Amino acid sequence: MIEWFDYVPNAKNPPRNRALLVYCPDWCDIGYAVVIWNGANFEDEIRGEDIHDYVKKWCLIFEAD
Repeated sequence: MIEWFDYVPNAKNPPRNRALLVYCPDWCDIGYAVVIWNGANFEDEIRGEDIHDYVKKWCLIFEAD
């Protein structure tokens, strides 16, 4: 089961440099993106930190077995 966390500044931060799935309905048509947390902001591999202000929720992506 996936555990989603609301993104609240200065609250529980995601682990650094791990793949995360984020819910960002105003960022793209499907409303989800794969990003990393760089220690200060969410970061998209293609567009950098532009996505950060759009993230509403996040969850860890676990490696496949």
